[in-house]
Amino acid sequence: MLRWPPGDAKVAGDVPQRGLWCGSEENIWKLCEHVKHSSPHLLPHCFPVFISNPREMVTGAVLGGNQGDGNWGSVGGSTREMFPQYERSCWQDYHVILVYHSPQEALVYDLDTELSFPSPLSHYCRAALRNNLKPQFHRWFRVIPAEVFLSTFASDRSRMKSPDGTWLKPPPPYPCLSTPESTNNLEDFISMDPGRGPGQVLSQDGLMRRFSSST
Repeated sequence: MLRWPPGDAKVAGDVPQRGLWCGSEENIWKLCEHVKHSSPHLLPHCFPVFISNPREMVTGAVLGGNQGDGNWGSVGGSTREMFPQYERSCWQDYHVILVYHSPQEALVYDLDTELSFPSPLSHYCRAALRNNLKPQFHRWFRVIPAEVFLSTFASDRSRMKSPDGTWLKPPPPYPCLSTPESTNNLEDFISMDPGRGPGQVLSQDGLMRRFSSST
């Protein structure tokens, strides 16, 4: 099992902390980086998962206060009337979690949730990803091996800024993540087009089958 937080977690810039706003994609990247350096034998069991849909409008229930991905917004007004079952939800263009998968278990590491940490995948899907929405708002999941995520992901943090170019919240203290090939390919990861970007795009049922204990 992936133990978190590690006992030597002193610097938030090096090891992501729950409730620290750095954008969920960078929090998960940093978590994967930490696993690679501290417990490399566990890295093949780690899978970053981008959650979005073609409208880039998804909701997650019982999320905490770290609401920093893209265009977060608390449910309110007409949205609350449309979806009263999500009274304690937030709408967002995308979100990123980590699934740790072994033959014995599948656990979700979500640095932004009020659920138990980690949460069994089955419980997380029931509590935070209830799929009782109109089809156009159903979530899709891009599942990426951690090593691939670490070697290919790049972001210039433009989604962390408002239209006038100011930061929505203070940015992380370390440089933007980049690769020799790209300074910003975040859109390829958010896209749920199976022909674009790394990894595998799955429905919620497909996600459960992918990480079933027998897999």
